[in-house]
Amino acid sequence: MEPRASVEWAKGHLTDAQVESIKAFVGSAIVTLVLWNGFPPIGTRDVWSWDEDKDGEIKTNDKGQPMGQWKKKIRWLPVLYPFKILTVFYHEISHAIVGRLTGGKPTFVMVDPYEGGLTEFALPPHKQPEPKSTLAAGYIGSCVFGCALIFAGCEFLSSIL
Repeated sequence: MEPRASVEWAKGHLTDAQVESIKAFVGSAIVTLVLWNGFPPIGTRDVWSWDEDKDGEIKTNDKGQPMGQWKKKIRWLPVLYPFKILTVFYHEISHAIVGRLTGGKPTFVMVDPYEGGLTEFALPPHKQPEPKSTLAAGYIGSCVFGCALIFAGCEFLSSIL
């Protein structure tokens, strides 16, 4: 009978399966970052933020040119749009769930096509949700939903063997 391979991880002695898993993880992370930032630049637009004086005039440099600060170059790919909308949905649903658990009454949950959302609760005299936990629930909830999706996609039996 053949001795079973050790399942323990050692820094200097990675198994072939561990090496392949690391390569797949790094590769998928790079592909995700490239797609998320929109490289190659497809559908780019610039967003500028102008510094204004107190009287509303735009500041200029010594050559008389406006001093705009380049804040962000927004690049997007249509392939990521559904995932961004799904993330916003999970974010807003998490606000509603935790708000309901802390005593609030969610009356409206909206996800708009511009990757934003809104969760509204009933106004007083109805009981209001606990604000700190409801506020944090959006980010934590979308992370939990994402981790659950990753967990659901794993096949643990094949990774052990």
